[in-house]
Amino acid sequence: MAYEDHLKWLLIEANTVEKYRQEGEQKGRQEGREEGRQEGIRIGEEKGKLEGKMEIAKDMLKDGFQLDKVILFTGLYKSDIQSII
Repeated sequence: MAYEDHLKWLLIEANTVEKYRQEGEQKGRQEGREEGRQEGIRIGEEKGKLEGKMEIAKDMLKDGFQLDKVILFTGLYKSDIQSII
């Protein structure tokens, strides 16, 4: 009887451990997805800002601004601006 009780207890413990392992795994996946979303948003915002600056630089150059002024006002590198010329 004691042996059977011990086996039942072991099965309950094993099930409990498995349950919490699965819950932890699910929580980890959810956190990973959220971190991925946040990273994607951050990258998208940075890309959008750069594209906006490049568009401004292009317009400034069309309007006759000197390269050094475009660099100063947009904060872009000379090599970035030269790639759109």
